[in-house]
Amino acid sequence: MSLVDGDTLCHIQRITSQAEIKNIFEKTLEMLIRFAKNGLIHGDYNEFNLMVNADGTKLTVIDFPQCISVKHPNAASYFNRDVECVFIYFDKLAEKSFEEKAEQEEGDMKKEEKFNVSDYEMPILEDIQI
Repeated sequence: MSLVDGDTLCHIQRITSQAEIKNIFEKTLEMLIRFAKNGLIHGDYNEFNLMVNADGTKLTVIDFPQCISVKHPNAASYFNRDVECVFIYFDKLAEKSFEEKAEQEEGDMKKEEKFNVSDYEMPILEDIQI
């Protein structure tokens, strides 16, 4: 066992670029779907259990004790909760980052386009090929 190279998403202050937020959001969704395709629902998939390395290229998921099978009677409910946690967190992160950057660059015409989680469809467990 070794230490993970990175920090949990909830502790990272350096993610300010809307492009970086989008990139990490997409990796987070891909990982969630990959788990489901392999028969697992994390059950607590959120910013406290997702770690990203310093350059934002590697995502690590931690804290698996509550993991359940996709065959569990409540699997869809747990999967939906995990998805909602991801969408809510990244929506708040993008909004906060965008507002802070806009304040810093007031009057600057080089404003970055805000990342919008609503541009993405929430994955549904029943639609994933397991």
